[in-house]
Formats: sequence, C-alpha cells, structure tokens
Amino acid sequence: MPVIDGKELRPRARWYWVGGLTILVGTLTAGLVFLGLLFSATAEPELIAEFQGGDSATFQVDEGQEGHWGLYVEGDANRYACELDTPSGPGSGNDNLDTAPFSYSGMAYDSWRLTAELSTPEPGEYVLRCDDVHPGTYGIGTLEQVASAETKLITGTLVLVILGPLSVIAGVATLIVTGVRRSSDRARLVRERMRTAASPQSTP
Repeated sequence: MPVIDGKELRPRARWYWVGGLTILVGTLTAGLVFLGLLFSATAEPELIAEFQGGDSATFQVDEGQEGHWGLYVEGDANRYACELDTPSGPGSGNDNLDTAPFSYSGMAYDSWRLTAELSTPEPGEYVLRCDDVHPGTYGIGTLEQVASAETKLITGTLVLVILGPLSVIAGVATLIVTGVRRSSDRARLVRERMRTAASPQSTP
C-alpha cells in the first residue's frame, strides 16, 4: 500500500484550523456582544432626584427638556403612590403620570425600573410627591439613556441565538468537508500510485 504524505492532500490541513477557529471565534463573539449589550441595557439610569416613599422631590425642566422625564422605582414602590405638581398647578391623582413609553428594568427586581413617564409639557418647576403606603425608593431621570434598552436586549439575544449556532454549523461543516475531501484525495492518490507501480509488470 503506497504511503501518502499528508502534505500532498487537498484541501490542506490548515482548513481544520479554519473550521475550529470559526466555531471558537463565532461563539466567543456572540457571547461577548450579548453580554456587552445586556450590561449596557441594564445599566443604572441617570437620576436627578432620589427619595423614599412619604417624601417629595423638586426638579427643574428647562427649555427643550419638555416631555423627557421618567419615574423610576425600586422595591415595592409604584406609580400609583405618586402625584406630580406642574408649573400650572397641583396634580390630582395620577393625571400627570403617563404610561411608560417602553419597558426597562435592571438585573434584579430590586433594581431601578421605569414605571411611568412624567407629563412635563412646559418648562418650569415640578414637584413629585409619593406616599409611603408602598415602601421603596423613587427616582426621577431622563428617558434617553434607557430608551434603547429593549432594542439592545433584543439585538443581543438575536446575535446570541443566530451568530452562535451559525458559527458552530459553519465550523463543523468545514471540518466535515475537509475530512471527507482529504480522505477522497488520499484514496485517489493511492489508486494512481498502485496503477503506476503495476504498469511495468504488465509490459510484455
């Protein structure tokens, strides 16, 4: 049986490295992108005021900042414990607290959660008052920082569930194809050399 040097086979053995690196790099990239977007999406919001139930906070809305504020809560605190006084007059119940335009929450239940959008249609001084029926912490902050949180989580999940498996599939396919083709090439070279070796013996 002729001995075939592995260096003669095609495709070259380096394609095994290509397949393995495709799996490794693809899965690592998918995991890192997912973790990066996850931590970015669940980062603490930038608050301009923070207080406990039973207290209140006064904040100023400047020109150009109208309609960009949210009510964040921790623990059992919730929007129904709060009233918002506007520059036009005192609030009544939850009239000045609108439904949050998107969802946002930190890594655990006791982290900051966006529970309402504060109705701030005009510049001036606002006062947010929250009772102590529901113990917890209340915070006032802008919406811009967490506006893309949901999109980041969706994007990170898609990268993880699509790029990761695709990398594994592509890498495994490369390994299999490389192995099959090298084996086929080895068999071809063996046949050719056996025919070559047998040719002189068949000459009259």
